[in-house]
Amino acid sequence: MDARRLLIVSVIVAACLATAECMWIVDSPDLRTASEAVERFHAGVNDSHYDEVCQTIEPRALAGTTGLDCRQFLAYVHQHLGNNAESRRVYFRVAPVAENGGSKVAMNYTTRFAGGEAKENFEWHIVGAVARLTRYHIDAPRLRAQ
Repeated sequence: MDARRLLIVSVIVAACLATAECMWIVDSPDLRTASEAVERFHAGVNDSHYDEVCQTIEPRALAGTTGLDCRQFLAYVHQHLGNNAESRRVYFRVAPVAENGGSKVAMNYTTRFAGGEAKENFEWHIVGAVARLTRYHIDAPRLRAQ
């Protein structure tokens, strides 16, 4: 491949990685596991299955968010934003975790809830087919107004 073609391909791949729009180029079992975990997270909150969702969340994942425990936090978000209507991943990064194996998958979403828009940041620790949420942050005007 000549230098010009290599440059063009490199720019396309970099753009796809930056926007997460070209999943056919970058796909991995850990990314799929994390994406499915986000879907289960949203479905669990929509159905008010907070205890089930909290079982997949590390205790420190919500640290500094509101001071509420996991169940109370999810209920608060659900009460103020309503059900998740649509989520779109806008960024992701998959990195190996050396100290305890698996991968760390960071994902940013723009999410439309019944009660407004939000930006969500998830960080999952993936080991095999198991996903544990290690960090979560949500930014929504409706939550800031409370």
